[in-house]
Amino acid sequence: MRGNKGITLIALVITIIVLLILAGISIAMLAGNNSILNRSAQARVANALGAAKDEVNMAVMEAMESYYESIYNSNSATGTAATFTKAALDTYIKGAVTAVTTTDVSISSNPVWSASEVSGKGFSITLKYNPDSSTVTGYLSNGVMKWDGIVYAGQAQS
Repeated sequence: MRGNKGITLIALVITIIVLLILAGISIAMLAGNNSILNRSAQARVANALGAAKDEVNMAVMEAMESYYESIYNSNSATGTAATFTKAALDTYIKGAVTAVTTTDVSISSNPVWSASEVSGKGFSITLKYNPDSSTVTGYLSNGVMKWDGIVYAGQAQS
């Protein structure tokens, strides 16, 4: 028996323990709160909402260009006598923003001037990612969109 070389029971137990530790680490990385799957879901939401924010920002810029061009050319941006005021510009932009359509993201806006406009936040626009209801809110003030951070629905934030 002394000449036989083979694996001992202790070496087998140590190998099994090491494999269990590695399996536990792998499962934790795959399924925990800060997991790869959760991060990929957040990246998908952030990408969709980011694309929608870009489309809204582009609509704002196009509306501003059209509005200022109509003022410059002495035409009306809205079919009536054009006036060069912040309220007239923001009202004109509201129509352009609410006309934006995106896939997987719905746009809702506050149709009236709110108390937040007085505090400098302005007309609010909320983008909602439909598959999981994550949202991001932007504020139109003086022709500029300012965006808050994404509020993830049912996902841990990191």
